[in-house]
Amino acid sequence: MPRGKGKQRSARQTKVIKRKSSEEDRMQNQIPHREDHGQDDANKDNILSLPSTSGISNPSRSLSPPNQNIITISLTSLPLIVLTQILDSLFTSDICSLSCVNKFFSDFISSLYTPSVTLPGPQPSPPTSYVLSLSLCTNVSQLPAIESYHHLQQLNLRKLKHLKLTGKNHIWNKQYLLSDKYKGWLEYLLKSLNKVSIQKLEFLTDESKHCIDIVRTVSRFHNLTEVTLHGIGYFNPTASYHMDSDLAQKIMTSVLINNRIKILRLKSFQTLNRCIVMESDSLQELYVDFGKNFEIGLLYLPQVRIINMETSMWFGCFYHAQNGELKKIVAQGCPKLESFNNIDLASLSRVSESGHWLDQLRAFSASKQLAEGQCVLCSQPEDGY
Repeated sequence: MPRGKGKQRSARQTKVIKRKSSEEDRMQNQIPHREDHGQDDANKDNILSLPSTSGISNPSRSLSPPNQNIITISLTSLPLIVLTQILDSLFTSDICSLSCVNKFFSDFISSLYTPSVTLPGPQPSPPTSYVLSLSLCTNVSQLPAIESYHHLQQLNLRKLKHLKLTGKNHIWNKQYLLSDKYKGWLEYLLKSLNKVSIQKLEFLTDESKHCIDIVRTVSRFHNLTEVTLHGIGYFNPTASYHMDSDLAQKIMTSVLINNRIKILRLKSFQTLNRCIVMESDSLQELYVDFGKNFEIGLLYLPQVRIINMETSMWFGCFYHAQNGELKKIVAQGCPKLESFNNIDLASLSRVSESGHWLDQLRAFSASKQLAEGQCVLCSQPEDGY
């Protein structure tokens, strides 16, 4: 190769290298920096990775997987407004965990948020910080009207994520009903809270039309992922109170209108309903206490992974429950189910030739009942199940 051409190529390569170096310096100068909080903190808060859209070389870039450029940016280098938006999207437990990462996050989070407040109780410090979780486990009839309850009105609930309103709030001479004051408090809070920030709700229900109307408002919360409802047996767990079948069904249907809910807990929801219907496109975990006198009519839960419910009326045998129909209802309506009443259906599916737990359920139930001796049908020859 002529010497002149070799010099020209070398010069062009030198220019390319210089151009890349200048672009790299310009990118690094655009990234904001915060005060260094120590080598240990720097290692902990480098947890945000963004894909690179350029071919610029960067010392913090790693290749994972091959041919994918990754630029790692420290969370503490982000503008405070961006960091606040990230925190607003997290669960309360995640925010508390993040506050333990280093001093920067501890100081920043504690200056913005109060993780939990229980009323009646003392005011949080500072009083202007956003309350993430509010719990009122008391008889509200002993408190002032909610509009004049100073301890509550002073709280900053604009970013509240978790609300719990329980306590002995039934009418003493009408044990099947909650007090009007309790339902007034509940309705006031559900209407006034931020419809975007709320992620978890827990409250009491009864058989009144007013209560069903309140439950329907749950559909307004855009990021609600977990709901816990207590039935009329909440105030006396040792007694047996059965909710009206139609009203109990209306409550369940009303709450599941919200197609963002992933976890539903129904406690003290004893009912004589012989055809319970539960439908949800989003539910992933279901924990219910329907008592000992109910039957499932239909389950359409395509995303559910875990179901736990009372089994004493079936003598603890899933295979023969509801004359052998329950397992079919569950298998058809819950294709992603991994656990039913702590039975590891995922493991049964793995050992099944067809890949479905239903093929292995009879042998599993028989082995379990052989030890516990509850279901006599498990010891008899199979006939139509």
